[in-house]
Amino acid sequence: MIGTLVGGLLVIPFYELYTSQPFGIPDWIWLVSGLCLMIWCNFVLGADSAIQPGSVIYFVVIYTVGTERVLPYTIARILDTGGGVLIALLLYVLFPSKHDREKGVSLLTFWAETKYAFKSYINKNRTSRKKERENFGAEDENFSTIISKIKDRRK
Repeated sequence: MIGTLVGGLLVIPFYELYTSQPFGIPDWIWLVSGLCLMIWCNFVLGADSAIQPGSVIYFVVIYTVGTERVLPYTIARILDTGGGVLIALLLYVLFPSKHDREKGVSLLTFWAETKYAFKSYINKNRTSRKKERENFGAEDENFSTIISKIKDRRK
């Protein structure tokens, strides 16, 4: 959901920049700039796994959607994905599995569990990033300083 939202919102202006090439800047620079901004936004939001869906909508719109359909298609795709997520969550709460019923899933507990899931997701991403830095040898002082400054800005 987050990837579709970020990729969809960023592709709208970057499609125009990509096709019109203002200031004489080549189209590929606008293409790469929009992609990098989309990746960065997902990192800032702590949604590493949203990069792939965001990239998909970004490139689908850039390469397959005609100029007159960019805005309607992108908005429809964002709303479609959001609606699908909401319907899936509603069905999950209304028709829980046997295991979920035993655990006591209800509308009251659903919100608390959803907040816990997002916190777990963020912590999982932090742990995964730490392991990646260790594996790739990026655990130096400069890198840690940059990461701590980014984390401090969020608070």
